Amino acid sequence: MTNRITPLAVAALLLVLAGCAKPTTPQVQGPLAIDIPEYCTVCIEVLRCESPSRQVAYLLHEQGAWAQIATIWNYFAEFFRPKTEDFRKLTIYDLAPDASRAVASRASLEARLDVWNRRVELPDAIVDQKTGAWLTSDGVNQGQCTHLPRGPDRQFIATLQETTS
Repeated sequence: MTNRITPLAVAALLLVLAGCAKPTTPQVQGPLAIDIPEYCTVCIEVLRCESPSRQVAYLLHEQGAWAQIATIWNYFAEFFRPKTEDFRKLTIYDLAPDASRAVASRASLEARLDVWNRRVELPDAIVDQKTGAWLTSDGVNQGQCTHLPRGPDRQFIATLQETTS
């Protein structure tokens, strides 16, 4: 009886592990023009997007304490399933033509990081992380985005927050 159970147990274990296998769809590989680390829960990311008619700054906020704790689990889960998405609180700043100040801001929004396809999905646009292209929600190119480096990004956002208060 135990000889029969062993092959059945092995087969069941293999089926369970096969169900947890990584998807076969290839992930977009780097280098990325907009490199947002999906596991960094304390990172503040600033995207500055420009088109001939509009300039916008997108502020992706750091995540809360529970998200930071969950990151530990995400590292372990990566063995079975890669992380495919992440969500961040978002503030959008519409910039003046000279980009020195914000003329309007919208807070309490959410951005989705599509880790598998390397896109940042925003309420009013999509940013292709591979090229930095700033797309409309329909996928039409409307401009270009840059990822501000850490340090200057905080100074830039502080200036925008002061001008909209």
